Amino acid sequence: MVSEALLVALLSTQIGLILLAWWWLKREIEDTIDDLNLTLGQAMKNAMKSLVEELPIGDIEPPSAIQQLAIEWIHSKMGGSSNQAQVMVAQDEQGRFMSEKN
Repeated sequence: MVSEALLVALLSTQIGLILLAWWWLKREIEDTIDDLNLTLGQAMKNAMKSLVEELPIGDIEPPSAIQQLAIEWIHSKMGGSSNQAQVMVAQDEQGRFMSEKN
């Protein structure tokens, strides 16, 4: 018959080998995920770079003050909240726009 001490030693060895194999597989899976993450990041970077470089967008001028006011007005009428500063344009008695110096 096999002694009890030998059975405990065999069982401990098997448990140790299972834990070692589990640790090695876990490390390999983590390394593979890290490599795939790096590869995916590079692919995304290259795709976004080529997208920006190849877009046929020319020089776009920023919206004027009147256009910004119209956008704000439309936005407020649609129920949106305004988080931009309101631009106040001074007018004289005849309704003409005045410069800020007057």
